[in-house]
Amino acid sequence: MKVNLDLIAKTLNGRVGKLVFYYYPQSDALIARTYVKPRKNKNNSNFSLKTKNLSKFYKNCTDSYKSDIKHYSNRLNNIRVGEGIIYNGYNVFIKMMHNLHKAYPEVDLKTITPEYVVALNLPVITIKMAVENELLPAV
Repeated sequence: MKVNLDLIAKTLNGRVGKLVFYYYPQSDALIARTYVKPRKNKNNSNFSLKTKNLSKFYKNCTDSYKSDIKHYSNRLNNIRVGEGIIYNGYNVFIKMMHNLHKAYPEVDLKTITPEYVVALNLPVITIKMAVENELLPAV
């Protein structure tokens, strides 16, 4: 069924009941589909373990570290105006950690902790180190 929702359609993103909505600003289209729970497989469980651990890691970071990440994400947003991507502190942190894993494959994102990062002097101790080691783009 086709429905024309001019103004309200641009505000619909996410889930409402059993429907999933997403608005594509480039094509001015709104997609709606029934939510389907993903099947359990090895990739989904690995992704889940990594996400849970990185979320726990981020919560254990100091307030000054989180403030630095948020400041960096604001500067990144100012540089990349109009690209359609808006960064926040948490997704910059996740991007940085995945880039760390690419640069250092021995780092396991399912078990990494702040203590482990400090003990091995990994280049994510500060945002400046992450930028200098090209784990994050320079701003």
